[in-house]
Amino acid sequence: MGCLESREIIILEEKFVSLMEASLNYASHDCKIIDYYHRKYSYKEEINYEQWLEIVHKLGLNVENTRECPRAKDLYESLKNPNGTYNFRKMAELGILLSSGNSIEKARLLFQLFDPLDEKILSAATINQLIDEILEICVGKTTILALNVNSKISQNSVVKYVNILKKNAKKFKPQIINKFIGSDAKNKYEFISLSNFESRIKKSNLENFLTTQGIRQFIFEEKMKSQS
Repeated sequence: MGCLESREIIILEEKFVSLMEASLNYASHDCKIIDYYHRKYSYKEEINYEQWLEIVHKLGLNVENTRECPRAKDLYESLKNPNGTYNFRKMAELGILLSSGNSIEKARLLFQLFDPLDEKILSAATINQLIDEILEICVGKTTILALNVNSKISQNSVVKYVNILKKNAKKFKPQIINKFIGSDAKNKYEFISLSNFESRIKKSNLENFLTTQGIRQFIFEEKMKSQS
């Protein structure tokens, strides 16, 4: 891939993706605020058009195309259900990953999105689904913002960077799961509690991991390690 193999060049591409994400304005809010408004303006796991407008207004989100982020509308269109609504959980996940706040709090909120009955325990299979949705957001969705956009950074290298992420997300998914639960849940018949989940995040020193940028950087760095 020529110059794309340079981690310094890739960091520039990631900074560009992150810059596009930052323009949406989630990062100006704490993750708990993001979670609160998505829960308040949703019904039966869906967010309808009127509810979405309330969320956008309360959080001051930038959802229209602008010079700074010309593909914002494309991102939100890609997140819609076939009936035109939004999935409450996936939109809350998006907001939590892009928001400010510490990893322990983000981990707790993400866990609770998959624990609607507040049982404070999730199966390994559910954790697996959580990771799938996180990867979809970080690699398959928000990267839309940086594609087919005029910028000082070569679009060819942006496309190559995103393709590296897409091709390797599943490959390094087991390592990501290990960061979340370690050996606490090895198969679909085992479970992990909220307290153990939070403890694992704290012990693993994942301060910047529960962000879209953190997930993407981990995938890319693991890819580079596998080639060395």
